[in-house]
Amino acid sequence: MTIWNTAVDKTGHLMDDMFTIALQTYKRPGQLNKTLEHLTAYKTSSLYEIVVAWNDNTTQPPNDFVGKNHVPVRFRVSEENSLNQKFLPDPKYMTQGVLLSDDDWNFNHTDIDWVFQQWRRSGMNRLTGPFARCWYNNEHDEAMYSLCSGKPDKYHMALTGLAFTHLSFLEYYWSNDPLMEKLRNYVDSKFNCEDIALNYVAILGQDIFR
Repeated sequence: MTIWNTAVDKTGHLMDDMFTIALQTYKRPGQLNKTLEHLTAYKTSSLYEIVVAWNDNTTQPPNDFVGKNHVPVRFRVSEENSLNQKFLPDPKYMTQGVLLSDDDWNFNHTDIDWVFQQWRRSGMNRLTGPFARCWYNNEHDEAMYSLCSGKPDKYHMALTGLAFTHLSFLEYYWSNDPLMEKLRNYVDSKFNCEDIALNYVAILGQDIFR
């Protein structure tokens, strides 16, 4: 678990009372503009920065700017259009908490600040978000996924379209651990399954990250 320890140690000095929003976009400037306008329209006391993973490397991203509530918005050009890019541990991140988001969620700013504080109190060693999924094996022993209906207090994974994670999970996800390299390659080959991959990382980190 040396790589895990390194990931945790690398992020321990960062702010833990604020969070960064990391969202990923690809050739949807209209939708992205609407989302950024919404995110910067209201004051979210714990929000430090918004970082946009710009996956269209054939088009120049907009210039970085500061929203009217003084929240910086920074664009990072991805090397490729990969679902892994949202999980990239940006070396400029200043917070331990990262809210992973798709580019089309217009959530209530007071709700998200409340969730952040609850996540901090719970220990920050788990993925926390509003979109849960359950899984089970059917009669053919095939994995099936559901919305966890009828099981309000139980779920197996949180979708990364909107979820808080600790930066150390992203550091480990992008480490040179052969297992993590296989995970990233699989996500790229399927252009899918990134939710399962990061939830797996979170499970691995339950014991080492305290």
